[in-house]
Amino acid sequence: MASKVASKRGDRAPELAKNRRVVEKLHSEMYAHIQKEEQVLFPFISQMDQESIVAYPPRTHASGRLPIRFHDEQEHESAGHIVAQLTQLTKSL
Repeated sequence: MASKVASKRGDRAPELAKNRRVVEKLHSEMYAHIQKEEQVLFPFISQMDQESIVAYPPRTHASGRLPIRFHDEQEHESAGHIVAQLTQLTKSL
């Protein structure tokens, strides 16, 4: 939708192009994060459930760690910064 609005109204409101870029960046980061969860984290959790693995301390795995950091703080902080940027941009629209 941001792309469509920017292409239709961007000549009169150049800030819409920046808005589009920020939305695309957020989409890209969220998509990568979700893919990682779908391909690594969720199968791991399912395996733990099937094998009734409950003896490991939180945030660990038989190898001593989860295959990926659960709720990777850096990814969440980055998404939060992008949303804040998007909020600032859209306040001026």
